[in-house]
Amino acid sequence: MDPSTLPDMPEPLFDAFPPVSTEAWNAQVRADLGDADPESVLVWESLEGVSPRAFYRAEDRAGLPHLEGVPLADTAEAPANRWRLRQDVMHPDLETARRHVQTALAGGATDIGLAMNVVDHAVHGAPIQRPADLDMLLQDVDLAATPVHCSGGPAALLMWAMLCNIAEARGTALSALAGSTDFDPIAALAHHRMASADRAFDAAAEAVRAATDTTPSARLLSIDLRPYHAAGASAVQQLAYALGACSELLVQLRNRACKPEDVAGTLQWIVPVETSYFVAIAKLRALRLLIPQVLAPFAVETTPSAPSIQAVTARREETIYGRHANVLRGTTKAAAAIIGGCDVLTVRPFTAAAEAPSDFAMRLARNTQLILREETHLDHVADPAAGSYYIEMLTDALAHPAWSQFQDLEGAGGLLEALQSGSVQAQIATVRTQRMTEVAQRDRVLVGTNHYPDLSENALERDTAAPSAVPLDRGDRSVTTDEARSLPALQARFDDGAALGDVLPAFTGAGTPSFDALPTFRLGAPFEALRRRTEAWAARHDGAPRVILLPMGDPARRSGRATFARHVFGVAGFAVEEHMGFETAGDAAQAAADAAADIAVLCSADDAYPALVPALRNALTARHADPIVVVAGAKPHQREALEEAGADAFIHRDRPLLDTLNEFQQRLGID
Repeated sequence: MDPSTLPDMPEPLFDAFPPVSTEAWNAQVRADLGDADPESVLVWESLEGVSPRAFYRAEDRAGLPHLEGVPLADTAEAPANRWRLRQDVMHPDLETARRHVQTALAGGATDIGLAMNVVDHAVHGAPIQRPADLDMLLQDVDLAATPVHCSGGPAALLMWAMLCNIAEARGTALSALAGSTDFDPIAALAHHRMASADRAFDAAAEAVRAATDTTPSARLLSIDLRPYHAAGASAVQQLAYALGACSELLVQLRNRACKPEDVAGTLQWIVPVETSYFVAIAKLRALRLLIPQVLAPFAVETTPSAPSIQAVTARREETIYGRHANVLRGTTKAAAAIIGGCDVLTVRPFTAAAEAPSDFAMRLARNTQLILREETHLDHVADPAAGSYYIEMLTDALAHPAWSQFQDLEGAGGLLEALQSGSVQAQIATVRTQRMTEVAQRDRVLVGTNHYPDLSENALERDTAAPSAVPLDRGDRSVTTDEARSLPALQARFDDGAALGDVLPAFTGAGTPSFDALPTFRLGAPFEALRRRTEAWAARHDGAPRVILLPMGDPARRSGRATFARHVFGVAGFAVEEHMGFETAGDAAQAAADAAADIAVLCSADDAYPALVPALRNALTARHADPIVVVAGAKPHQREALEEAGADAFIHRDRPLLDTLNEFQQRLGID
């Protein structure tokens, strides 16, 4: 392009403003905070293993060693952020799942995920039990042009064997298959999908040989961070355990005659992305920095841009109540994954925590990525976070402790030994307990679940049942242990009519797990269980427990406390009746009696409670009404006297909300 044809560039925007020194910034901060310590006020104490400051300056990032390699992308080959849009198909009805595949590809998805899990001899998710099921599911899909990703741990490798059979039957070269499996031997052991470590690593070695010989474009092994994230691990712990899993894998497979470069060539990294936006971005970037360091001792030379990273929006923050907030959470997570530099991204449907996804939920999940690409233009820049003071500092702050924890792990014998000793489970449990405490105390808000509830929402009245499962199909084709050790032999058995139920037990092997499984939890689950108990009780009685709010006195104080009380009891699924205010205790008591209230919440100012509580109790007694009288927000020193005056209970911010609501349920006979 001729430079003379370009429009005149505007004058630099900020040249008219003199630079402000760090000393001047800090002086202003101290002046604004007064007696408060800036380090205690402006430093975020997170559970992710880092405590970032409120702001950073250019000099803070000076000397960060990784900046020499920024951007963390191969801009020669990918000058823009060309991530691939994956959509997972998980509906338990085969015809519906087939339609979801077709709709996803027509609607902009580039990759298809087949999500399936076998638990207690039942298939959850896409019901793929024979090659014919998979053939129907992928009807009219060009396997050479569309990467197919198989999820299900050990079962994913069996799905891949079926996929190879279908490709050969269709005349598609196996070398053209560019999908993946999520098989991670340590993840399989950590979730008790396999019991024998030897069997798990034997299967991994077979996957490497299959990839090297027949499907070099596929990624048949994974380092999966989801088991650690789902158990509650911090970002630093997730990175450290992922590096430990990679090191363990390389050592184990080298002992099984697999070349480290072949292992690395078929390896992908699966990263769950949470709503902690900047930490999520930095976690992906820190992982890219650390992977070459763990590969280097095995004589595998690579760069931060080379590893294949699949990101998936994390399940841990998803909720059943206020489920439309999951759309916002998913968007935040997706943006973080893209800016962090993922190669493939999966956005889970906003209803996935509770039900098989509908067409609408699938479309929203897919369109989240399309909007971020087509309207937000996040695909225009490779490694858009490069150079950001805040994110570069966070990247470094995650990478250093993660590497240190990884070294400690290696020094103690490696990740597998740490799992067998229980130390990993204990370390994660400490963080998980802190996370659950934050939610129980409402220090961490889950909109619609532990705060800002939708009082009209009732999970029992909508289709929120867990996705239905189908029994694991067994034919009459027995599979020997030796056959199960070879993917080509398993392909032959599937061709011979074997079903998933014939093959999977022999493939995973027998035995008793040698360590406790990593748990899977969602942050909102305790509050969801609480609310479901209320809904079940309401279905057996004349509706949910009735709570009436009784605002009295100063309008400003009563309004704030009435709103607080509404959110507290709404979280438990109680029926809350609201009023603008009452002039007298008699009027308030009459309203409570007319409503046949189970709980009456007095909402007023602290100095008004000593007079209002006995007046309300006397007025209720005169009307033969006996609800639980609750005082909203009274000071601690008042409570003993107010109890003597007739208050039965108090709601306030000093006590965990979950404990408070459990006690109210017990008093009402809800179990």
